[in-house]
Amino acid sequence: MTSKLYSILLLLIFTITAQAQEYHVETPGTLQEVIGSGAEELTRIRVTGTLNDRDIAFLHYLCWPIAPKPTDMKDESYLKIAMQKEDTLKTCLRHLDMEDARLVNDALPDKAFYGSYIKDYKLPRTLKKIGKNAFGYNVLLKELIIPESVEEIGENLLFYSIKVEKVRLPDNLEVMNDMLFAECWKLKEVNIPS
Repeated sequence: MTSKLYSILLLLIFTITAQAQEYHVETPGTLQEVIGSGAEELTRIRVTGTLNDRDIAFLHYLCWPIAPKPTDMKDESYLKIAMQKEDTLKTCLRHLDMEDARLVNDALPDKAFYGSYIKDYKLPRTLKKIGKNAFGYNVLLKELIIPESVEEIGENLLFYSIKVEKVRLPDNLEVMNDMLFAECWKLKEVNIPS
């Protein structure tokens, strides 16, 4: 019994290790080429180097974002579709570490990870600005830690991210726009800087 459990544990560790990869981007905009084929199979990615909006768009693609919400569709209906889709995905980036990466202009673009299925993010330490709706409709995210370097956060940061329970905002935050946590039904803890 013990040897069987040990074998299963080793297989699990091997699987997780095989799917977690680190990639360094020398030239912004080349992350897709750096990762190459098989990117859709990765569940964990650590990215270093300098990234631009094209790289963020590729990471967004790997998170299997849901299609943009039609203007005439109710938010609740859109959310229901998003929750159902997660169980049927074949590609599944769920853990994204960009802590040691740098973004061009030190800014995360609007809707950077809108509709993503990421469970946890490590954002760049040098990040200064987060665009509007950057993490809206993140249906699996439970905690978001914003780096201390961030000075401005756009509106609707976590709009309809219904599983988020905890958000850590930086002490040096200067600009917080409207509706950062709108429709975050399970939100229990947020630190608000003075």
